Amino acid sequence: MVKPPHNEWFHPLAKKVCACGQSKHKLRKDPVKAAAFQVVAWGEYVYGKFRTVDHVCPECVDERMISRLFDHLKKCGCAFAFKARCGYSLPEFIKAREARLNQCSKSSDAEMGEWAKTLVSKKE
Repeated sequence: MVKPPHNEWFHPLAKKVCACGQSKHKLRKDPVKAAAFQVVAWGEYVYGKFRTVDHVCPECVDERMISRLFDHLKKCGCAFAFKARCGYSLPEFIKAREARLNQCSKSSDAEMGEWAKTLVSKKE
């Protein structure tokens, strides 16, 4: 039996500084990163009420969000569905992580790839 995907919900915030300390102002020397900078709330619905798990930006998404989801993936073996909340669209940096994370869920531990190995090594 195939497990249904776990829904992870996202919506943009008006915050100009992420909880990791990054801001558009700090990234001004790299205009491409500064243009793509956006703080996003990551959360889940529990009994019909939205619960914020964390705030992430393109600079900290791997260490703050993906590492937690990867740990869950190793225990549960599920897939993830990233969804935009309140009519917003998902930022590109979130869409890219969803595809990579679900690719890891379909492969065995031996085939997980470099991206998954770097997540594990960063935590240790």
